[in-house]
Amino acid sequence: MTMHNFPAIDVLDCVQSPVFVLGTNHANRVIYTGVNRAACELLSASKDDIVGKTAVSLFGEEHGKPVYGRHVMAMCTGLPAAYDIAVAFSGRPLLLHTQLMPLRNREGDVVNILGTTQQMSSAYAQRDSQYQSHCVLDEAEQFIALAAHDLRAPIRNFTSIVDMLSESVDEPSAEQRSLVSLAQNLAETSYDNIDDIVTYAAASSVNHSFDEFNLAEVGRAVLVSIDPLCQHHLSCEDRWLYGDKLALELILRTLFSQVIKNNASTTVSVQVHVEPVSDTRFRVVYADTGVGFDDVDINHQNDTEFILKGGYGLSSIRRIVVERNGEFAIGNAQGDGGRHARFSLPGQVLFYPEQAVG
Repeated sequence: MTMHNFPAIDVLDCVQSPVFVLGTNHANRVIYTGVNRAACELLSASKDDIVGKTAVSLFGEEHGKPVYGRHVMAMCTGLPAAYDIAVAFSGRPLLLHTQLMPLRNREGDVVNILGTTQQMSSAYAQRDSQYQSHCVLDEAEQFIALAAHDLRAPIRNFTSIVDMLSESVDEPSAEQRSLVSLAQNLAETSYDNIDDIVTYAAASSVNHSFDEFNLAEVGRAVLVSIDPLCQHHLSCEDRWLYGDKLALELILRTLFSQVIKNNASTTVSVQVHVEPVSDTRFRVVYADTGVGFDDVDINHQNDTEFILKGGYGLSSIRRIVVERNGEFAIGNAQGDGGRHARFSLPGQVLFYPEQAVG
């Protein structure tokens, strides 16, 4: 995407409220392409101090990164946004209320973001306690979902230890075999229940949040948490992305968990590939060598009768993707079998090196 200049930027100086315009530069970074006089007065800066910079460059890493994430999200999704955020400029703290309005060209592509902002008083911030409480509850829900994810790894470890113990006994008695079987069934049932509950909770509570991350690192971390003994193989491309890391992590965790659960006695191989769909969206292509999806899941993947033999898993993935205006599709490979899934999310492929990380 190339940089677009707002056609009547000088007219904005007639507006008494702070106004700014966002666009993209040659590196696809979202930058300030214009500001009015009121915005300069608010920051006690000149237009040259602001135009051409990202929010991170302007406000610093700590304060600017959350602002930049909002800018990229608006550019990628094309949806209006409003938020309250604290920043610091030249050592002066500011509490700002900002509204973003995407501007589209005739083809419907987002080319600029028009933003308005105003400084809030401490009294306003106190009156806005209900909004802040809502934010805290959202964060608590996400924390609970992420913490619950970590409960599954110990259960997997417990199952692996039970398996090793059973194999270490040459001739187990009938009582020992019964106890081992009971422990295995208890662990598997507990894991399945936690897996379903957590997947549903995560899909229900996860908010849109943009960050810079490496796909291969995320993939390895997710697989290790589910497969601590490294019995399965992952080939994940070394791609740096800017997008919804938490959403992608939850989707991969669900897919990895399903294939391992449904192929308990088999070593499976998983491949994850990412490709840019546009300047504001990327597609992830997932494939594994496990048991295929049920025909009911495939035939009803696009309607309300999306019935799953494995619980909430795939429907939760679809919910995460659809809420981000993405596309989701599943299918089975021909020949030797295996599953594949494709889903798109808002964001950018920052680097595209020809290298795969196993």
